[in-house]
Amino acid sequence: PFTDSAAAWAWFRSNFQGDIVEPSSSGDSSRYDALRSAWNGDLDKRPRAIVLPTSKQDIRAAVLFSRKLGVEITARCGGHSLRCCIDDGVVVDLRNLRKVTVDAQARVAYVQGGALLRDLDVACDPLGLATPAGQVSHTGVSGLALGGGFGYLARRYGLCCDNILAVTIILASGECVRASRDEHPDLYWAVKGAGHNFGIVYEFEFQLHPLPEFSTGTLIYPIAVAKDVLKVYRSMMDDAPDVLSVYCMLIGHPQMGPVVIFTLSYVGDVASLNRDANALLSWGAPMVKVTHPIPYVQLQCQMDAHAPPGPARYNWEGLIDDVDDDVIDNFVDHFLLSPARRRAQLDVVHIVECLCEPCLVVVVTVAGRVIHRPYVH
Repeated sequence: PFTDSAAAWAWFRSNFQGDIVEPSSSGDSSRYDALRSAWNGDLDKRPRAIVLPTSKQDIRAAVLFSRKLGVEITARCGGHSLRCCIDDGVVVDLRNLRKVTVDAQARVAYVQGGALLRDLDVACDPLGLATPAGQVSHTGVSGLALGGGFGYLARRYGLCCDNILAVTIILASGECVRASRDEHPDLYWAVKGAGHNFGIVYEFEFQLHPLPEFSTGTLIYPIAVAKDVLKVYRSMMDDAPDVLSVYCMLIGHPQMGPVVIFTLSYVGDVASLNRDANALLSWGAPMVKVTHPIPYVQLQCQMDAHAPPGPARYNWEGLIDDVDDDVIDNFVDHFLLSPARRRAQLDVVHIVECLCEPCLVVVVTVAGRVIHRPYVH
């Protein structure tokens, strides 16, 4: 144990091989400020140090350093989490650990803790493989997977955390362990959806799934028919196959005004998408209607422009199991009353089917995720 902070710093500098960035006393804090900035511009924290490990040993050193110094520690990957930066603590920035290795024969991806979704998708897509992830490619894999992770493939293959086969994780003690069904099973259970506080993941092992064909579609309706089209959508999803996912958003579009936007994704060809989503595709007179094949990795990037880093964001999320007519009517009415509806990409509604359980997910911002799980293991 260290008797003072000077001894702790001396030990850390001799045992850590990566960069250590502190608040500058010389007035030049440009790198420090860039590293502490977050995707959510409302987050303005000033850590005691930001450290950029290049190995498991570096992560271990950072964990032990924070313990001996007696300060809080947090890990950062994509910078989307409200916990990606903290005041007066140590931020372990994993951006130098982004390697993804794919074993196509075993259908397993080995993903370092600092990888972004785009790193995972780009490595898997040429092999016709994928694992469920989010919908914004600059999201960090670690934060998404450890918190659950819902995306276009979730109805077919479960949440991102459901596809974790194992993790190599550095615990608060500094011990590095591999957790799986057969090794440290309690820890393995914990990191699959509630794992932010159990350690810092150096590497994930993800189950991959074949994705030979993928299709998408977009439907846009005027807000005047929102209540009616949402009820058609709800009825269609009652019997929809799990290869079909549909996201619905009520937004204030800069050119079209308040509209209802449906984004369809389908594990299969366009003809099958058109058949299985016919109830929605054939309803009414949409302002926009298009379906087409698309590489999965391309669809994964389409929301990037709508979720840039920097703007201040407020997330409010809710869950309603029974999406009856009153829920839909009240929801649309509240959207119409909101002053924010005049601004693009502020009011968003997702009505999704997750793991065959109907739910209504309300997100009052461009981004956010809600995981509805009928089971925990």
